[in-house]
Amino acid sequence: MSKNVYKKLFEFRKLTGKVVKSANNPFHKSKYADLNSVIEATDSALEEVGLVYLDRVEGNKLVSEIIDMESGEAIKSETPLLTVKQDMQSLGSAITYARRYSRLAMLGLQQVDDDGAAASGKVFAKPAQIKLINKLMLETKTEAANFLGYFHVGAVKDLTEDAAVQAIKTLTLKKEKGKENAK
Repeated sequence: MSKNVYKKLFEFRKLTGKVVKSANNPFHKSKYADLNSVIEATDSALEEVGLVYLDRVEGNKLVSEIIDMESGEAIKSETPLLTVKQDMQSLGSAITYARRYSRLAMLGLQQVDDDGAAASGKVFAKPAQIKLINKLMLETKTEAANFLGYFHVGAVKDLTEDAAVQAIKTLTLKKEKGKENAK
């Protein structure tokens, strides 16, 4: 059983924002979150909660694991590596696609279109902002549900970048007032 991994994944989800689709696919005239964007959006939050994400190729499949570094518990996923041609470039592409899709699926992440999000004013909070807000809420003993309700979101990761800036200012002021009152 992997109880520790699932608990830590729950904590990970609180720290992680949405993955931005910033790479262009000229063939399909669309945007996507490339593998580097997905890794960048997830690795520091995984490390913070004590998890590591590993991929390896075994035969004709990609084996992905999320491992709890304390307990050694892990959850695993296997993704077939499908190629049209039998050459290294096709295999490399299949591995890259499988790594990206597997990580997104195993971590339950959403991808947002940065153009569409920006046009609608929905550029989401960055992972560093999310981490700071969670830290400040703990330090100031702020009840998350009430505080986030003010911003009409259910989780810190759903704050827009502008709302995150406002939340940080508000919580920082609360922290400073708490220090003054303690004197």
